[in-house]
Amino acid sequence: MPKNSSIATRRGFLCCCKSGGATTILGSLVAAGAMVGLSVYQANSDDAPTAETAALTSATIDDCFGTWNGLATGGNLPPEGVEFVLNLESDDEGGIIGTLDGGDQGSFDVIDGSFDADSSQFSCWIVNPDNPEMAAEMAGTVDNGAMSGSITAPDMEIEFDATKG
Repeated sequence: MPKNSSIATRRGFLCCCKSGGATTILGSLVAAGAMVGLSVYQANSDDAPTAETAALTSATIDDCFGTWNGLATGGNLPPEGVEFVLNLESDDEGGIIGTLDGGDQGSFDVIDGSFDADSSQFSCWIVNPDNPEMAAEMAGTVDNGAMSGSITAPDMEIEFDATKG
């Protein structure tokens, strides 16, 4: 990516600023005209890879695909959490789509998903098919058949862990 550049995405922007050996990436998600998230990542190009970072960079988008069995906790969920089944597959553009079945909490469509192989991180939107205005961002990390992260919507944050299979 060229020095001090930005990329517009379907749901926000990504801005990359390079200074010396460090690259700072800023990203924000925009929903209904309002900024709902901002993240900052900084990496030094002169940092030597470690065993931990080498393991993270070996993941591919295919590692996201398949059936995941998980437990979501926090937010307005019952204290014992809610078990869910997440089915992810590739869309026609190489992104991530699928379904999330939360039992009594309902079933949701997974749309606009992406995966960053360098960091093993994924993100997608979970949408209520009966009310598309009700959407939450699901983001996390995939590592050796395990997935963990958060589901975030206005006034709610839920943590989750899942295993493939």
